[in-house]
Amino acid sequence: MQGFTVVVEGYEIELRDLSGSRTNDSGSGELWISGPGVVNRYKGDRPQTEEAFLDGWYRTGDMFRTDNERLIFLGRRGGLIKAAGLKVYPLEVELAILKHPSIVDACVVGRDHPSRGEMPSAYIVTRPGSELTVAGMRAFLRQFLDEHKIPRLINFVHGLPRTANGKIDRRAVGTREIVPDFRGELLRSDVELVRLINQRAELMNEIGGGFDPTWVDDQVDNAVGHNAGPVSDSSIRDLIRFIISELGKR
Repeated sequence: MQGFTVVVEGYEIELRDLSGSRTNDSGSGELWISGPGVVNRYKGDRPQTEEAFLDGWYRTGDMFRTDNERLIFLGRRGGLIKAAGLKVYPLEVELAILKHPSIVDACVVGRDHPSRGEMPSAYIVTRPGSELTVAGMRAFLRQFLDEHKIPRLINFVHGLPRTANGKIDRRAVGTREIVPDFRGELLRSDVELVRLINQRAELMNEIGGGFDPTWVDDQVDNAVGHNAGPVSDSSIRDLIRFIISELGKR
């Protein structure tokens, strides 16, 4: 979670609810800020000025909650989901989803519900070969979220639509299918492999380098023990031995 504990000297902040009333010490709300660097209007934009500025205070549009005297960022005001009258901030749910080791990307949006008003809906991209289920995802999220924040609709998708600058296009999420980018994933895997090989070489230099068969066997056994992919254990062993031996020659 993104958060902070210190406010710049000379400035004041408050958390306020959507009506503008200050929240209690354990609540959540929009961050209002006041200080010498806060202007009093948007030039030539009266509607935005009336919405964002009031009596020397500026409404940032950022939603926070308090946690042990620390302010935790929840998301933007415009992304708030109201599920059966309860507030759900998409970013908080997305960060909880991304804690799962099988998840590579996630987006949470509000979807209309006939009786609840809205319901949080998650669109999730898993790692190749993952066997994660909807029930498993919900069970995992119960460790981090209150029940009303857990998405009632969970979709596993190939990818998430993005804008030209690379941000997730929330308005398009769930409205069109993304074609899997296997070539892109392969390239990212190759880049990551090169990075890890170079990192291993640097670490070997730090510990004196050389080819220690005992140490190599330990590393191979550990790697094979975590092998859940389609490549056989014997192939994994041969590959790791080759890489380590080549690094030992540098």
